[in-house]
Amino acid sequence: DRYYFYLTSCRPATDDTNLQVFWIQTDGTVESTTTDYYKGYRYMDSNGTSASGFSNNQNNPNLMYNVGTDNDECGHLYMWCDNPNPESTALGKSLRFRSVFQMSSVTGRNEMTRFMTGAMTFDETTTMGGVRFAWSSGNWETGRISIYGLEL
Repeated sequence: DRYYFYLTSCRPATDDTNLQVFWIQTDGTVESTTTDYYKGYRYMDSNGTSASGFSNNQNNPNLMYNVGTDNDECGHLYMWCDNPNPESTALGKSLRFRSVFQMSSVTGRNEMTRFMTGAMTFDETTTMGGVRFAWSSGNWETGRISIYGLEL
């Protein structure tokens, strides 16, 4: 099975925050404090800079960074995962993503558009039943999340 996630016009209620994704166990426990998230990524900024990296043992699985709350600041995301069988205790639940977002105009930040692509693995054998999208601080101001499943 494959699941697709489309997030459009995502804007936090709190300025300059990161969009994160967390796995949810089948009993409802949100995996938001563990350090078992691994991420490889590459980003390209509208000012011409780019970088890539790998981070392991992190507890902040970010998909978008420093998104602002102004009318022209928001983000869009396309993410997918293969065979997230909730009954499986196989090690490594993986997500792949592409995001584009407008970074905050907060003083000291370079307000710009960023494209980011990457993959994230949650290195656990616990069975999972869902994902949760949340901002690193505050709530959602706007946004739409669509989820599609495809039986392979």
